[in-house]
Amino acid sequence: NDPAFNEEWKMEYLKEREEFSKTRIPTKKSLQ
Repeated sequence: NDPAFNEEWKMEYLKEREEFSKTRIPTKKSLQ
């Protein structure tokens, strides 16, 4: 398991979650 990849995923995830909390519109990616 690559920690760098993990960090990147976590940042991406947090960003998506933040977007969602602002807009209440989930992205397609978070629905997968």
